[in-house]
Amino acid sequence: MNSLCLFSSYFESGEIPYYIRFYLLELKKHCTKLVFITNEKVLPDTSRLFLQDHGIDCLLVLNEGYDFGMWSKGLDEYPPGTYDTLLLINDSCILLRNLDAVFEQIGRREFDYCGLLDSKELSYHIQSYFLAFSGPAIPVLQTYLKSQGIQLGMKEVVYRYEVGLAKYLIGQGLRVGALYPRFDSGKGDVNAAYVGITELIAAGFPLIKKKLLFDSFSLAERKNLLRKHVKTGYRYYLKFIAQTVRVPDAVDLSLLKEDQKRYSSPKSRKFLDSLFIFAYGVLRALAGRK
Repeated sequence: MNSLCLFSSYFESGEIPYYIRFYLLELKKHCTKLVFITNEKVLPDTSRLFLQDHGIDCLLVLNEGYDFGMWSKGLDEYPPGTYDTLLLINDSCILLRNLDAVFEQIGRREFDYCGLLDSKELSYHIQSYFLAFSGPAIPVLQTYLKSQGIQLGMKEVVYRYEVGLAKYLIGQGLRVGALYPRFDSGKGDVNAAYVGITELIAAGFPLIKKKLLFDSFSLAERKNLLRKHVKTGYRYYLKFIAQTVRVPDAVDLSLLKEDQKRYSSPKSRKFLDSLFIFAYGVLRALAGRK
């Protein structure tokens, strides 16, 4: 597979965190050219040497348009014309194990455009933290990105890119799908990356949403997940991963815990969020009795 991978990342510290380094090293095993794209900043020597020593290109860009904005700028700098596969990946998930099975599936060319999970939330689409384009889908993607421009709002990014892209490619007659079957919880259209994540990991799914381990949800996100009975305590997921992901090249949980301490939400904010949600639930229960 002759592949180009654009990995978009946003973090406020200068040093590249362990969980990103672990992900990059695994991607380097499978990709011909790997480009690390992040917001404009001064990377410390240790981070720059890490990238250089492992043959990973670095592109610093203005932080606008979220991941699709970074990927669009990456495609301007690294035209994919000579590659048969293009991967667009971001750091919103933490890699737990090797990606051998994933890249084996991508190499079978069953899809022109695929990701790990799909979803019917809003409308059918491929979840955008790990996207793969093959053959005819690559120039079609480029045309679509150019037509949409850089979208600054999250809502526009979701509707025009994550949801709109799948619709557009399907309309062009391209084969679109997910490498892992959509999780059916019996609760309707839900985000399997949260609602069904333990079942997926147990079945070999290689990623977990960073917010689940770093507990970095907004208040609205925390309320929404609790309504769907999704656990939001990071200790639960760390324990589950330790018990479930028993492979030689798994993520180092001790180093991951150090990242968790640096990048998780402050305890004071999580406490206030939980207190608000508890009070909100009590008031709803009382109102229901009237």
